[in-house]
Amino acid sequence: MKRKTIRIILFILGGILGLLLLYKLYLSYLPELKLLVHFDHHNEELLIKMVRSHGIEDLAFLFILNAICVAIPGLSNGIFCVLNGILYGPAFGFIVN
Repeated sequence: MKRKTIRIILFILGGILGLLLLYKLYLSYLPELKLLVHFDHHNEELLIKMVRSHGIEDLAFLFILNAICVAIPGLSNGIFCVLNGILYGPAFGFIVN
């Protein structure tokens, strides 16, 4: 009984941590998301430049989010793998994944 309770608590804490990291990434990429929602072909180069200009902090958050998704059984991290490939290019995105 005690082991099952610890598992449930760790699962909940992992889910909360994952949601907090996802919210941090949302805030970090909010200008890009707004530009993407109101997409115009004239802004395509600007959008690519803005997305690829993020630094090591966002890379670390994506890496931690991937680790949390892998650690929780049944949770797919495929969307984050695709996101890593889009944001950091095929070679560096593959390394992060």
